[in-house]
Amino acid sequence: MTDAITTPTTLVGVEERQIPLASARIDLTIELPRDARLAARTWSGDVDVSGVRKGASLETGEGTISVRDVTGKVITHTAKGRQSFDGVRGDVAAAGVASDVELDDVVGGELSAKVFEGSVTAHGVRAHSVVLQTTLGQIIFRGVVLPGGSLDLRSYSGNVSAVLTAPREVEVVARGRGLDPLALGLRDVTTSAGTTTGRFGPAGPRARRGHVELGSSSGVLSLTWAN
Repeated sequence: MTDAITTPTTLVGVEERQIPLASARIDLTIELPRDARLAARTWSGDVDVSGVRKGASLETGEGTISVRDVTGKVITHTAKGRQSFDGVRGDVAAAGVASDVELDDVVGGELSAKVFEGSVTAHGVRAHSVVLQTTLGQIIFRGVVLPGGSLDLRSYSGNVSAVLTAPREVEVVARGRGLDPLALGLRDVTTSAGTTTGRFGPAGPRARRGHVELGSSSGVLSLTWAN
């Protein structure tokens, strides 16, 4: 017996003739038990998942990926297409080549979103480790840095903005051109070889400080508290 169900798609009979690729299409709607582990892969097409409770592994060559109301670890990849996550309770590892990534109300241990071309936006995120990276695009983060947690925001050519929603002291490492530590609101500042370090936020126990890294080769770095 097996605990996995595989749903392949093929053309059979009279349909098994050569047709233009642009004309080939199939839509699948699959209902499954909430506690089932889901893995979905498509060469070209959108993937939309909601309501599962054992996480999901999702991949598409070209198309959007949408994840809503999911519990458990979520792993995604698309070569080209937007990715969105809303109401996820678990770790998230999102990757893409040309892909905008939007994260809203994500709570977990580890959150990672890495793309080559595209913007990464995160709102209402709570995770012990958050890594948001893009080569060509901007990064916008609004959320908390948990006690002892880490936040790593990096872009090669875009702006990087972090708005922290909980008044907690964090240690900051910032890398970029023309950095102004005062504009970032840092204190106890040291600067060496293009790297600026300091502390941000109200003083607190060292053991509970979070760690924030910001970096952009040509963009503007911003670190503020929420109003």
